[in-house]
Amino acid sequence: MAEIVADDPGVRRTLRAMTMEKGDLSSRAKRGAAGPKTKFEDYLDYREPLRRVPSHRFLAVMRGEGEGVLAVKVEAPDREVLDWLAGRFIRRRGLAQHAFLAEAVALAWERHLEPSLASELLAELKKRSDEEAIRVFAENLRHLLLAPPAAGRVVLGVDPGLRTGCKLAVVDATGTFMETATSHPPPPQARPGEAGRTVAAMAPPP
Repeated sequence: MAEIVADDPGVRRTLRAMTMEKGDLSSRAKRGAAGPKTKFEDYLDYREPLRRVPSHRFLAVMRGEGEGVLAVKVEAPDREVLDWLAGRFIRRRGLAQHAFLAEAVALAWERHLEPSLASELLAELKKRSDEEAIRVFAENLRHLLLAPPAAGRVVLGVDPGLRTGCKLAVVDATGTFMETATSHPPPPQARPGEAGRTVAAMAPPP
């Protein structure tokens, strides 16, 4: 009977949503992990609603678990879950079988549904947190790459090439792109004079 309850797709969807909405993420110091202070001190007695956990805190907690410092747990609203399950599967409370049915429902939650849904939710939060971390990293990298390479100076970049020539690009003192060109100072075309005039025109001396 517990397996019938646990295998119901509608039950899983409802309880998954309920746990995400009303459950908590918690972490404690792992048994036997006591020792010098670590970077996970803030998470040795930590608890926060699942739906509000920011990506950086979730990833920090999971790193702590991976390093054997923290014990991480999804804490579901157990009383509310059991009341909902009883309302769905136990139609008449006055039946002699009520205690037996209540035990089957509780077993379905504690042994089958809760561990499985906790794993699913942790995997979902990990995916979401990884995507957010990548987005933040990409945005920071974009700003870094768009920053002036040498503040207050015009910068000429050169991509050397023999057969196809040297590709040139210039940004001004604020890092704003100005122009590109191609020159051929080395053999086989060997036009150093022309290349010098191109460079001088693109990035004149201060």
